[in-house]
Amino acid sequence: MIQGLPSARMEQGYLTINGVAELLHVSRMSVYRWFKLGLTYHKLGRSVRIARADLGDFMMSRRRNDVGAKRNGKEEK
Repeated sequence: MIQGLPSARMEQGYLTINGVAELLHVSRMSVYRWFKLGLTYHKLGRSVRIARADLGDFMMSRRRNDVGAKRNGKEEK
């Protein structure tokens, strides 16, 4: 394993809604909103699991590349 990079084994697996919220320092409600925005999840009985790979793909798809974009007529810094 290259130092500083997670191994492929660490990247595999599933997270719970609480696990995603804790990992990304967001509320559980944010995770539920992300489901409506396209975050893929799997229902296993009454529990919900999110694949780490799906979470990574979703976060990359939601990434903003418009640093310095204008909002309400003012430029952000």
